[in-house]
Amino acid sequence: MKWMKPIFLIAFAAFLALTSAATAQSNNDLRRENERLRAEVRELTQELETARQRIAELERELADRERPGTPPARDARDDAPTTRTGEPDQGPAHNPAALLRQLQKEHAEAMDDRPPGRVGSRDRESYYRALNRWYFDVNRRRHAVVWAVRIVDVDPTNRGSVNARVQVVQYDEPAIVYGDAFDLAISRSTAHRLMQMRDRAEEDRPEVYVLRGQLSPQLRFNEDRYEPGPFNRPRFVGLFTEFDFTVDVRLLLPLDEADRILREQLKQSYESDASNETDTDDESRDIEDP
Repeated sequence: MKWMKPIFLIAFAAFLALTSAATAQSNNDLRRENERLRAEVRELTQELETARQRIAELERELADRERPGTPPARDARDDAPTTRTGEPDQGPAHNPAALLRQLQKEHAEAMDDRPPGRVGSRDRESYYRALNRWYFDVNRRRHAVVWAVRIVDVDPTNRGSVNARVQVVQYDEPAIVYGDAFDLAISRSTAHRLMQMRDRAEEDRPEVYVLRGQLSPQLRFNEDRYEPGPFNRPRFVGLFTEFDFTVDVRLLLPLDEADRILREQLKQSYESDASNETDTDDESRDIEDP
């Protein structure tokens, strides 16, 4: 019977080892499950906060609509023109708002049949991969644009290139605006010329400029973006996706200095439904200064 004691001790030690390993594995599983649950709680908390902000925004809009009285009359001395928003009913190169609407439509077509899933799930990872493929396609696109713009501001403080903030308008009715104002990188010589024009007497200031260039869309990923939100900045494309773009300036000059060919190009760009999408830089001969 003496030989049974060592066997018993060995068996008992093996049992303890297996129990310890199982306990460690169980603890690891519990830890991973806790991390997953905490991630879901964070996501649901973000969704709840977004919903609360949206409710507050709707309540403010409702209160404004129910408030008696009329809005104050515009001061005739105000230099800022009265504007109204145009409908982005043309091709994506027609104006920034049209491009945004086109990308929102593409997002819906590319992603709406895919469940986004929860954080850490296979569905979520698959959704991210599909988004990245779509981003890669969109961000490679280039659109040749000829726009009528209003100069909102010029910042001459930067070295090298200078930022000019511009607003796309209707070429024959500049009170109609399209999309948000955006920044352009222009040369210092062009900035100096624009500032000289801005200093002219009001009746001599150019109101509308012609901008010719190449537009590059820039889709950006934001895992916390579920809806437009109260301010919608940056502009919301779809789930997890925000919109921006850049314009490489080829030419910028007052509309009244544009020749007949350029005016015709400008008119056609507003009347055409074509996207003007290009794959090559075929306008490199153009320069920014006239």
